Amino acid sequence: MKKETKRLIVRGTFFVIYLALGMVVFKVLESHNEQLGISKAKKAINRMFVKYNISDDEMREFVNTIIEAESWGYTNGWLEKWSFTGSLFFSGTVITTIGYGHFAPKTLPGRIFCMIYALFGIPVTWLMLTSLGRTIVEHIGRSLQNRELKPENKLYNVLCLLVAVALAFFVMTVIAIIGMFIENWTFFEGIYFAFISLTTIGFGDYVPMHPNYNSEEAERSSFSISLFVLFCFLLFSFGLAVNSSVLLSIRKIMEDKAIFGFQSLYSTSESEDEETDDVEIEMSRETR
Repeated sequence: MKKETKRLIVRGTFFVIYLALGMVVFKVLESHNEQLGISKAKKAINRMFVKYNISDDEMREFVNTIIEAESWGYTNGWLEKWSFTGSLFFSGTVITTIGYGHFAPKTLPGRIFCMIYALFGIPVTWLMLTSLGRTIVEHIGRSLQNRELKPENKLYNVLCLLVAVALAFFVMTVIAIIGMFIENWTFFEGIYFAFISLTTIGFGDYVPMHPNYNSEEAERSSFSISLFVLFCFLLFSFGLAVNSSVLLSIRKIMEDKAIFGFQSLYSTSESEDEETDDVEIEMSRETR
């Protein structure tokens, strides 16, 4: 059996096991809360049936109306989603592949342009983020080398990872603190929002475009929202690059035999070829 086939089997098996682990854990953690929520919602609906004397069809129509109103920006007041700030934030979520899903183009021209915009924007964005991430890793590496820690040292890649993780946590902390003041989130909710965003998961359960909007102070609220969105956009650009540097550091650690003793999950044919070349060069030197 070829090495690449063996590697595929190992990685595929690990992927399936990890997927099954997620299935079991999320089922245990979330299922009970879901049932409580369903029970609570059913009781609330039944109370509305009695209080307003409406039929099931009328209730569904009312719910659909509220859902549609919310999709057009109804919160505590009417918030324009497709403003310049909202459009900028949406563009950022498209080309970074975060994709919260809380609002999206509804017109045919808008959807066509979104696909074309993403087709060219995603590769350009990830090239930029990858370059920035590598630059961050290089700066971290230089800082460690200035402290007389060489790349040949076993702890070099580990320390690079720890510094990158600390930097990522700092970015998430800044986002969380801003979210506490602008969005009235808890600190953990802000950290959760930052992590889900910077890993490009983007569930959309916490987003800057669902603000604590005050219709009586619309101008002030709009300014706060715009400031938060723009600041988050800048932090996301830097944070995604930091996240890229973290992933690069993790891969270097996983490929380091001196630390883990094996490379079956993360090694590539290219890295193996490089290792073989190094061995051959060393053997030729010894024969001389």
